Amino acid sequence: MSVLKSVKAGIRSQIEDWLEKNGIKNYTIDDNKLTIRVKDVDVNLVGYKEESLPDYINFDIITGGSFFCSWSNLKTMRGFPKIVGKIFDISHSKIESLEHAPETVDKDYAAYGLNFTKEEIQAKTRVTCNIYC
Repeated sequence: MSVLKSVKAGIRSQIEDWLEKNGIKNYTIDDNKLTIRVKDVDVNLVGYKEESLPDYINFDIITGGSFFCSWSNLKTMRGFPKIVGKIFDISHSKIESLEHAPETVDKDYAAYGLNFTKEEIQAKTRVTCNIYC
């Protein structure tokens, strides 16, 4: 096994362990980019204690599901999905900027209790339904 394949296998194992620890099911991992795709289930990180996702966690797309990280200690959206198939909720978290925000949210975007305006969110993310802030 080449060194690169060995390193990727180790990172893949870390990703799988983290996903399991956080109750995330029905996922696939792109072995080339080491990104995560989740289908038809929600990613629920409500109350997540860390200030950021681990460096090896990089969501790509969540189809048919939502991404919830409200009431968390997360300060950054690094590693967050590019596309969310349903609701994206960062309400009452400690997110400090819209850097790394999803490109598309196919339902509602909730950012209650944060200092972002609807216009700022719309400038970063295409939201198909409602923006709540």
